[in-house]
Amino acid sequence: MNNRVDDIVKSNEWNGEIEMKEEIKMDKVIEMDKAIEMDKAIELKDLNKSYQNDDVTVEVIKNVNLDIYKGEFVSIMGPSGSGKSTLLYLMGGLEKPTSGAVKVDQKNLHQMSDGEESKLRRNSIGFVFQFYNLIPHLTIEDNILLPVLLNGGKKNDYKERLKHLLDIVGLCDKRKSFPTRLSGGQQQRVAIARALINDPDILLADEPIGNLDSKTGNEIMDLFKKINEEEGKTIIQVTHSKESAEYSNRIIYVKDGAIA
Repeated sequence: MNNRVDDIVKSNEWNGEIEMKEEIKMDKVIEMDKAIEMDKAIELKDLNKSYQNDDVTVEVIKNVNLDIYKGEFVSIMGPSGSGKSTLLYLMGGLEKPTSGAVKVDQKNLHQMSDGEESKLRRNSIGFVFQFYNLIPHLTIEDNILLPVLLNGGKKNDYKERLKHLLDIVGLCDKRKSFPTRLSGGQQQRVAIARALINDPDILLADEPIGNLDSKTGNEIMDLFKKINEEEGKTIIQVTHSKESAEYSNRIIYVKDGAIA
């Protein structure tokens, strides 16, 4: 009888130990899931974008699910009209989805007020475009500092940041020059510094070397790689160029509005 009681006690202790181990494993799984979620710079969930053209609905982005992780350098490629630039603009909050969600650092852009979304976009995301969009009558340093002023900041508070960025893009000797005195490659360097002035975690680039010759384009891609590796910025670029895509850690192909 005592042996049977002992067996039952041991069995219950064993089952309890198993249950405890399973709970510990589940806790670890939950912790890992949370860590993975926190490691996402951008998350796209069931994302769709369409436009109404008279009576015709044009679907541009179709049910895209995609995670971009912090510190990645990602290239988005695809034929003209595939929706890759629209996808980039959705990531940056420049376009609103027809349905689905865009999360930046776990925050759903389209559950925010316009003011909250605009603030997140100014502080967390930098944009670089094919056309440099510099203001001709402002000096190089004033062009770079423009987002600071638009954000209500003071130029004097950004002296060190400005100096650091001018050094990164190699334009310390051009800070008092005007855009018209610079080459295309130099103007794009200014645009990159401007995108980084508020120290965003994410840099979105739409065909950033599309207007440059191959040599200058490679120099700009070297700069992006340096920014990714040394500054720890997450970079997502849209490009037609296989050569520039090779600078990235991951290539995503888009065809007919979907991830191919």
